[in-house]
Amino acid sequence: MALQVPCDGGVSIFDGIPYLLFPDDPEREPSPITNARDNNVRFWVHFGLVIVGFVLAIITFFSQVFKPAPYGKHAQGSGRLPVNSRIAFIISEVVPGIIIFSITYFVAGQYFELPINILFYCLFIVHYIHRGIIHPLITKYSNAKVALWIPLTTTLANILYHYINAEFIGSAEYCRGYHYDPRFIVGLILFIVGFVINRAADLQLMCLRRRSEDQEYVIPKGPLFYFISCPNYFGEGLQWFGWTIMTWSLAGLVWWLFTEATFIPRARHNHKWYKNQFLDYPSRRKALIPFIY
Repeated sequence: MALQVPCDGGVSIFDGIPYLLFPDDPEREPSPITNARDNNVRFWVHFGLVIVGFVLAIITFFSQVFKPAPYGKHAQGSGRLPVNSRIAFIISEVVPGIIIFSITYFVAGQYFELPINILFYCLFIVHYIHRGIIHPLITKYSNAKVALWIPLTTTLANILYHYINAEFIGSAEYCRGYHYDPRFIVGLILFIVGFVINRAADLQLMCLRRRSEDQEYVIPKGPLFYFISCPNYFGEGLQWFGWTIMTWSLAGLVWWLFTEATFIPRARHNHKWYKNQFLDYPSRRKALIPFIY
């Protein structure tokens, strides 16, 4: 049973790290194999995977900045070993985002029963229930097939990031009163606002595509598209930035960096595609960030 310590006032963003991660138990016998306490081993393995996640985010950014990943509007045929787009998308999101995340949280987590940890878990799962199940089931895909390597690499990357985030929120013993901390409050607000923007933008895109009779793509219209071409990416980026602040974790940080490593170049390529496809595309729009980028 966790014995939470107070947050030293719990109302200042300068209070420092608001949790203990894999706290060392001095009464635990060292492992006969590693001659170290299990929590110490888990601590360094966890942060080793965080470093791997950071490196992968850098590689992802530079691999996509000049040439977009070939799916969606940038697809060039179905590629080698084509698979069903809908099924592939569901598997690449549900397996890491719901199944592996849940197993890791409940099996590897030391403090999964704490209310604040349960809230983090529920927020993450709600996102992936919508993204991994509801969204692909109601989406009209522009390409029925996608090259196998795309969902495969997505699944592997998601497994890494979702594992370290599930292990973190399952094993971090947050201090009592953390729900009053500005980090938690601001992060939760950003997460919810980002989720709403992302879902609303996706629904607007789906509605526009269904109304289109003579062409597959049309100029996106609506309040969310007034200033930027990709409000869905903006919303999800805001959501995971909120997650990073709310959990105050390096695991959350590298996951947010990885999503932005995809969204920033992808939004630029989408914006350029729209401008080339439609001569009357609104000139005032930016790609991802209003008035800036």
